[in-house]
Amino acid sequence: MKQRIAKVAQALVNAAKGNPMECILAAVAVGIGITSIYTTRYGEYRTFYYPMLFLLTNIANKLTVNHPSRWAYYAVSLLSLAAFVLFNVEPSGSYYVVAMGCVTLAYLSFPLYRDNERFAENVLNNAVALLFAGFVAGVVFLLTVSVKLSLHYLFDLQSSGKDIESIAVLIWLGFFPILFLAFNDNSLRLTLKNRFTEILFNYILTPAIIVYMLIFYAYFVKVALQWELPKGNVAYMVFGFGIAAYLLKMVSYLLSKDYFGWLYRNLSYFVLPALVLFWIGTIYRVNEYGFTEDRIYLLIGGAFLTVTSLVLISNKLGRYLYLSLGVIVVLSAFTYIPFMSAKTLGIKSQQHRFEKALATLGYTKLDGSVRFKPLANTPQNREVIGTLTSSFRYISNNADKDYTAKHLGVKDTYQLEDIITSANYAMANESSDRSYRVSSLVNPKSALDIQGYRTMVILKAYSKNGDYYQDNGVKLEIYHNSKVVFTANKDSLLKAQLAKAGVSLRDAQEDGTQLTEQQQRLLYQIEIPGGVALVNRYNVSEDPYKVEDVELYGILLR
Repeated sequence: MKQRIAKVAQALVNAAKGNPMECILAAVAVGIGITSIYTTRYGEYRTFYYPMLFLLTNIANKLTVNHPSRWAYYAVSLLSLAAFVLFNVEPSGSYYVVAMGCVTLAYLSFPLYRDNERFAENVLNNAVALLFAGFVAGVVFLLTVSVKLSLHYLFDLQSSGKDIESIAVLIWLGFFPILFLAFNDNSLRLTLKNRFTEILFNYILTPAIIVYMLIFYAYFVKVALQWELPKGNVAYMVFGFGIAAYLLKMVSYLLSKDYFGWLYRNLSYFVLPALVLFWIGTIYRVNEYGFTEDRIYLLIGGAFLTVTSLVLISNKLGRYLYLSLGVIVVLSAFTYIPFMSAKTLGIKSQQHRFEKALATLGYTKLDGSVRFKPLANTPQNREVIGTLTSSFRYISNNADKDYTAKHLGVKDTYQLEDIITSANYAMANESSDRSYRVSSLVNPKSALDIQGYRTMVILKAYSKNGDYYQDNGVKLEIYHNSKVVFTANKDSLLKAQLAKAGVSLRDAQEDGTQLTEQQQRLLYQIEIPGGVALVNRYNVSEDPYKVEDVELYGILLR
């Protein structure tokens, strides 16, 4: 143990000597962090940029070590320090996330190993160094806080929460990054070809990927047989699955015992059905609802997975380095080049939807003097008004302040409602993009008839005894006197209730107050053994159809 501690200490010293500007940057970060804690005036946003500036400085260090152009390292470091001290701007959504992602990928790509095995080893060494540095820094933080609290308790010293915040800043902004560099030193690097890695890979992670892949196969067959569209979030699931699968393929290069070599050698073919689901679902939703910034990034992710599947078939082109650098270039282009950024393209697409919906109603331009004629409450008109409102809302939330007034002739949603008129606007209170729409079927309680029942019992939500109900996942359970008396799948339950009442989901949403008393009773009273359960509301997602939750308020017992 003593030798290991001495080894880590020596690696820390070497890290400080070999990365002087990174140490200065860490010291400045600690100073800014502690200053912001005690003044609340300085450093509010600076620390958000610290990780990427630290990594950029270290990339410059790696590129110029033992090189005549060593001055470039110090130049980049001074620029990073200047940006860190002077640049106090709130991070802006995708701009910040993409910048952080691209800098991280660039860091993992250096040195530029074209060989997949060496590239994988470098990436995993960085990941292991990060985990070990995080573990050690966490232990040091907890021990330091424990000592501080013990001293304050035993000797009645005054304390404040800011002291603990300062310790956190010192350790996580100052000590942790240098510790990461130390663990990345060759003297501390672990041998990745070991028994633990093989067990984790061959007996846990790969079987999990195979199970997930079989689930996609089964869903693919279901979609094909029923000739239906994939559910809305399948694209995100496929993307996550694809990334995980290709990361595991990268790990497989480092194993001495790879029992699933046949799988990873042919992974591109195994992933194909999942990619088909991805493209069908994504293209349908883009055609139906237009582009948004998120959908464009999702398409870029899908394109990346597709290209990865194709190039990894080839031993020549299948290089993780090329894929990593390609992602950096494409993401940067679609984020920072104004005319082709995902944000700009999303706004233009929604503007096109808005103008197309406007033309459908016979209008070419809007201004404060326009007022829509009364429209019949038909599905087509609801869809058009919904498109107008959802597209306008998206543009208003994502474009510059005066964009809607300049390009659409409407300055805000209040003016849009005046132009559409309240009666027409009421047809589209929610977005027409039903993939994000959750609506409520609320019981008007005008049809509660207690004749024929001997008593009414109040139901509590999520209790553990007495009379209560539990709404867990897809299942609704009702308990009376602590015993379960009714269980049902929520999706099937609402479909059955609607069928009994003789109404559609759309009718119940739009005209809930117009239902007859008989229809209200049949929809909002669930038959259970010995009586009926009383529903207060159903919350329903439309596309894909799913009952999010059912809210009950009582039982009528016969």
